[in-house]
Amino acid sequence: MINRRTFAMATSLAMTVAVAPGLGTAQSADYPTDSLRIIVPFGAGGGTDAVARIIGSRLSERLGITVNVENRAGAGGVVGSQAVADAETDGSVIGIITASLGGYQPLGRSDINYESFAPIAMVNFDPAGVQIAADSEFENLEQLVTALEENPGQYTASASGIGGSWHVAWMTFLQAAELPLDAATFIPSDGASTSLNELLAGAVDIVPSSVPEAAALIEAGDVKSLAVMSSERIEAFPDVPTVEEATGINLNAGLWRGFAGPEGMDEEAVDILVTEIEAIYESEDFKEQMSDLGYGLRWAAKDDFRDFMQETSESMIGVLEASGLAQ
Repeated sequence: MINRRTFAMATSLAMTVAVAPGLGTAQSADYPTDSLRIIVPFGAGGGTDAVARIIGSRLSERLGITVNVENRAGAGGVVGSQAVADAETDGSVIGIITASLGGYQPLGRSDINYESFAPIAMVNFDPAGVQIAADSEFENLEQLVTALEENPGQYTASASGIGGSWHVAWMTFLQAAELPLDAATFIPSDGASTSLNELLAGAVDIVPSSVPEAAALIEAGDVKSLAVMSSERIEAFPDVPTVEEATGINLNAGLWRGFAGPEGMDEEAVDILVTEIEAIYESEDFKEQMSDLGYGLRWAAKDDFRDFMQETSESMIGVLEASGLAQ
């Protein structure tokens, strides 16, 4: 069962936490300074925002500094990601970046890519889910696939940005189901929270996002998840089948999230943050909170994180090229 109190705490809009110096771990006299900004390139209330705030609150406690989490949504994550890439390299500003980063260059939105950042640590990977309103006409994913096949363009899907992680996952699903990529009209938003609100309002029919991002709405009985794009069910959502269970299509697609600074960021600052974030990642309370919310765990730091970003970016470029969206 999802802990809704934990969810509310994780997605709270006000998360500027000051901790008295000396309560955190001993660190360099030069870093960190008295505050740290974490830029989130999507709107408040979504999964990326939640993960940033979960880590940010614990960094504040461990480092004994104020950590400010700042939402800079726009252009499918480009605005906030660009702000991180353009930040000072002293370690005072970092950001949470996602798999959406791999689509910015091929879509012609920005010159930044994974090489524009100093990788710190990846902490999360979530498979994509297919969410619909609870009062939708569809009882299962197979019915939705049939409707999309018989009525191309009649239904709408919404996620954070054309070419973003959830959009690419949705296109990957359509390709696997042998449906045209325009089987549903795609409407970009500034994040999963916005798309889910549009779903509740009846403005869209389908929201491809992680299941945890829809957890509160699922518990309230307003939204239902038809399937998850992974080889196994999510432990926190045992009633949501995999796409293979629902349709016979074997599919794995999702979104990673991690922390990075601008290219050329002070190496000592990077190492300190890797140490602190890894300690948070390995802590039982962090694992418990992430599990309660249904968020998956995956660790990679520095060069390993860079290699992972390169691999997933190349895969995303392949999907975008096949879709005709790449420029």
